Amino acid sequence: DLTTDRAAIELPKIVDKNTILIFAVRANRNLGQFEGFQRDVSIVKNVGRCLSQNPVRKCIYLSGSAVYNDSKSDLNITEDSPIAPTSLYAAAKLAGENILQVVGRQTNIPILIFRPCKIYGPDGMDYGPNSFIKSLLLNKKVRLFGDGTEKRNHLHLDDLVGLTKRFAFNETEGIYNLVSGNSHSFQDILSHLQILYKQDFEVEEMPRTREKVDLNINIDKLKSQAPDFPFTPIEKGLEQTFNFYLDKRNIEGNQALIEISEIRTY
Repeated sequence: DLTTDRAAIELPKIVDKNTILIFAVRANRNLGQFEGFQRDVSIVKNVGRCLSQNPVRKCIYLSGSAVYNDSKSDLNITEDSPIAPTSLYAAAKLAGENILQVVGRQTNIPILIFRPCKIYGPDGMDYGPNSFIKSLLLNKKVRLFGDGTEKRNHLHLDDLVGLTKRFAFNETEGIYNLVSGNSHSFQDILSHLQILYKQDFEVEEMPRTREKVDLNINIDKLKSQAPDFPFTPIEKGLEQTFNFYLDKRNIEGNQALIEISEIRTY
């Protein structure tokens, strides 16, 4: 349990100077925002305390693009763009970045921070491709916040894994945006799903709870380190994800696709 102080005692038993530590942990998302923030920060604090006394070969921390200001449109978000979290989840991610950077400087541990956008693919649960596909297969309809024309970046799970593997075993450190480089509207995603579903479906528009903004994240810095990385095209990623859930439903039944409540709004 990384939220308890005992984690700083237990972790040294499984890490050493040859360890590449990939840190992709968060508190239970069903907690309230303040308790979730407290636990998220406790997790990083305990890992940081362990690393301060037990240096590893490298630490890769999965932060998130939510640390940037997402309250206004910006189609060129770089690693140097203003940091302005608009949620306590994002604030906890930023706190994690700061804690590990301090520990890294004090111990000479190379710290690599990824700021991924929304990840989609098998077994995801966030608003977007995954929730759309599950709802489509369960209810023959999709729920949108507003008209779905706002632009967002999405990254396929396979690309997250592939980039993490590539960067884990080289000397790269610092902060990198982790996205495919192309933003798509939610309406674009629905158009692709229409082709895969092969029949009409209902689109239910829900009231927005925030202003509509368009976001696009720049990956020039990432490309400078991985110029030949083959990102999964959105069409291929959606097809793979759709077929995954279709097979899951056909084998395990509708219960396997029951939605987890989505607490974040767009």
